[in-house]
Amino acid sequence: VVRRIGFYVLICAITLFFLYLDGEALARQLDAVLLRHCGEAALATKRLAVGAMRATVNGVTVVGLALAVVMSIAYAVAGVRHPAMAGLLTGLFGMVPFGAMVALLGVVLYLLAVGSAVAALAVLAFGVVTIFLADHFVRPLFISGPSRMPLLLALFGIVGGLGTFGLLGL
Repeated sequence: VVRRIGFYVLICAITLFFLYLDGEALARQLDAVLLRHCGEAALATKRLAVGAMRATVNGVTVVGLALAVVMSIAYAVAGVRHPAMAGLLTGLFGMVPFGAMVALLGVVLYLLAVGSAVAALAVLAFGVVTIFLADHFVRPLFISGPSRMPLLLALFGIVGGLGTFGLLGL
């Protein structure tokens, strides 16, 4: 399993190297092929798809980082031993739908294990509300804004992509 993952990482690194090396030429060639075979509408669709993809990546990343900062502060107030690390994990897992809840539950279980039931309950309540707001309001706003996509369509895209294709659907 480790060898296979290492092989995939190597192939991805080599592919990215060549894409970054000649990416502009590849983009021009793709535009020429789309224009020749599909017309001007294909170029407009490609621009829209690229804008939506960039907005999605930026939205997921910014919301994950903001979630990391907010939850790090909450963990510090609750007395978690390494609040920045726990917050970072929550933010990283927050880039995957429902991942932040897994990290939050880990911190809550830790707080229960060390005997801080009140802090665990407070962190759980604050975390659930924060993650809910981030996943259902803030992330779709970030995604729909730059791509000029309606908010409801962005929300359906997030949930539908995950439901249809799993993690790959993100």
